[in-house]
Amino acid sequence: MSKRSLKAPLIRHMMEAANDELSALASFARYQWFIIAVILMVLLAPLYFYDPIPPKRIVIASGQENSTLETAAKRYQSYLHKSGVEVELRRTGGAIESLELLSERKVDVALSQGGVPVAPDSGLVSLGSIGYQPLWFFYKGGEDAGGDLFSYLEGKKISIALKGSGTRIVVDSLLSLLQPQKLARYDLKEMSAGESVRALLAGEIDGMFLLAGFESGNAQELLKREDIQLASFFTAPALNKKLPFMEVVNVPRGAISLSPPKPDHEVQMIATTTTVMVHSSFHPALQHLFMKASSDLYRNENKFFDRPGGFPAFVDKTVQKSEYAENYVSSGPLALERYAPFWLASFFNRTWFFLLSILAVMYPLIHLAPTLRKTLFLTVLDNKYEEMYELYLHIVRATNVQDRSHAMNKFAKLEKEMRAIWVPTSCYEALGNFLNSLELLRTRMSAHLKFANDGTDDTSDPALPFRREIFEKAS
Repeated sequence: MSKRSLKAPLIRHMMEAANDELSALASFARYQWFIIAVILMVLLAPLYFYDPIPPKRIVIASGQENSTLETAAKRYQSYLHKSGVEVELRRTGGAIESLELLSERKVDVALSQGGVPVAPDSGLVSLGSIGYQPLWFFYKGGEDAGGDLFSYLEGKKISIALKGSGTRIVVDSLLSLLQPQKLARYDLKEMSAGESVRALLAGEIDGMFLLAGFESGNAQELLKREDIQLASFFTAPALNKKLPFMEVVNVPRGAISLSPPKPDHEVQMIATTTTVMVHSSFHPALQHLFMKASSDLYRNENKFFDRPGGFPAFVDKTVQKSEYAENYVSSGPLALERYAPFWLASFFNRTWFFLLSILAVMYPLIHLAPTLRKTLFLTVLDNKYEEMYELYLHIVRATNVQDRSHAMNKFAKLEKEMRAIWVPTSCYEALGNFLNSLELLRTRMSAHLKFANDGTDDTSDPALPFRREIFEKAS
């Protein structure tokens, strides 16, 4: 026998089996819909409370315009868009306002900085730091401000940024180390970063503090100017001891311009870090996605200011770490991320135990399926036997043409349903008995109708003694 002759019956058998299964499901859904409803509720209720699907839209507090925080927020926005998450950027007055909005759940993510106080009971957690934000001091004039920066500030108009901004937080911490009488000799101005840059270039102020990364638009604009100088914090190591959230970073000689070299000497600065903050209730899958984004965007980036081990890293020890971020650091990306969309990988990652539990419960039920199908079919058949008996009583008690017509219509409907019903293989005999009884009922109903119409009875009808025992025996 050829392979083709064996293959055709096998395919036909498989198609018949598949059709049988679909018919079984359709029949089950039609007659046992309440069981399906209960099963769906049992399955979907835990998923509803487990919240496996992350939201598709989030809001990031991105700080002031043209700032390091806004630059970082735009990178996250572009990265998350590729994963199907839309990001809205909301500008704020600085890190403090961003964290306030995050505490009030008005934003989902806040880009902050090390050193900003976070209450332990606020529910805010860190997803790690992604880079340094050094404190720059830009000034005009040929005078060297680096030898003793704090003496240089005396009598000068200096912008210390607006209250609540990242720059202001660090500058206030810095100035708090000085004696009050020395502070009294400073002419300090409260201005935004953008206003400070414009005022410095216009000669309206003598210098300005700016907390920003090297890639910041404001920093780049000032670094390119020949008439703007960059001060060195020669006491940076000492400041690092007094302000633990700050670290020392360097700008090498000629890093801005090789010829002529700018700066013409190595510049020391103190720096804090840009930190990604979320509320502890932020969806775990999105926390995981942010960690992956931070790793992809900053892990192998050639940064101007880098650290041993690179970024992202948990540098700020004053802020509680996210447990999901720590899991990412220890376990790495999701197993399915390379092969499936983010939402599907995160869904499986959060529900795999639940799905396996369902499978463990359903597996033995699958083995009971043949018995269950037979039982369900016989239950349906019993109901149809009851309908048959009710029809018999209806036709016997009918007193007018309308009642008899109604009974015949019900009979036609019952017959049509039974011709279309799905029948398990093990129940063919039971169906045959039912169809025989249905045929007996048709004969008896015809006899009743004939007697009602012309007053005669067909005594030769073998189905005349139609009794309920037929139904009881057949069922």
